[in-house]
Amino acid sequence: MLRILTVCTHNRTRSVVAAALLDQHLTAAGIDHEVASAGVDPAPDWFGHNPAISHLADHGIITEHQSSRPIDHEVVRTADVILTAEPEHVVWIAGQWPEVYRRTFTLPEAAEMTRRLAPSGGFEQWLECLASNRPPARTYLARGAIPMIADPTGQSKEMWDSVIATIDEDCRTIVSALE
Repeated sequence: MLRILTVCTHNRTRSVVAAALLDQHLTAAGIDHEVASAGVDPAPDWFGHNPAISHLADHGIITEHQSSRPIDHEVVRTADVILTAEPEHVVWIAGQWPEVYRRTFTLPEAAEMTRRLAPSGGFEQWLECLASNRPPARTYLARGAIPMIADPTGQSKEMWDSVIATIDEDCRTIVSALE
């Protein structure tokens, strides 16, 4: 079973959308999987309506999301790959758990490398290809050097639609390489 962890800052928007879309596409591809999401600075006391769920529903994707969940050792340890919203999340995770750096990427970075390198042969080969072709770790500290997902929180519906479409395209790219 393939285990994917999606991560953003508060686990309220980008990681929720990415998890829902990855789950949808992996299911459609017939890939046995579990997708979890977490945040590096979760908002567990943030109750009420989650706009990400509404925007996903506008796109025909019905999902349930628990309240914000903090990233922890167990969810990191069991993830086969960790896909984040921002390079800063990769740095934060690698700082806490250096052993998972090799399998931690921003979602757009992983999709971009997948398109460019066209790895084939399943998950292990895909991960090896990405890990061995990634830029040096210091690149994650340079602003704008690694692609990231814009945060649509508080933005217009058009911004939300654009972010969801971009995440969807990136998720489809990755899943197609894993089929």
